[in-house]
Amino acid sequence: MTASEHPQAHRLTHLLLNDIDGAHCVLMASADGLAWAHAARSDLDTDRLAAIVSSLGALGSAAALATGAGPLQCLVVEGDAGRVVARMAHVDGQPVLVAVCCDTRATLGMVRVQLNALDTR
Repeated sequence: MTASEHPQAHRLTHLLLNDIDGAHCVLMASADGLAWAHAARSDLDTDRLAAIVSSLGALGSAAALATGAGPLQCLVVEGDAGRVVARMAHVDGQPVLVAVCCDTRATLGMVRVQLNALDTR
């Protein structure tokens, strides 16, 4: 997908990248794993990341429902050097999975605040 196909998604990925301290990439993908838009500080295999994040979203949603936690609100994968934080949002009238890849400078609370604000931007 090109920026002209989803201008709002393109704009929001760049805003998130600049607004979240420690973020090194932001990706918006459809539930079936197709990349809509991304912004990154270095090279990124967006198709691969979109497929991975989509799969994680499906697994997280299934786990949340199976354990009685209710609908998935946020998905966090944490490693020694940082985390991937994702949630569903509506952009250009469509549901998309938004993932932020960040280092340890980014606090989980601030990333979630920025992601939660997406539906109002």
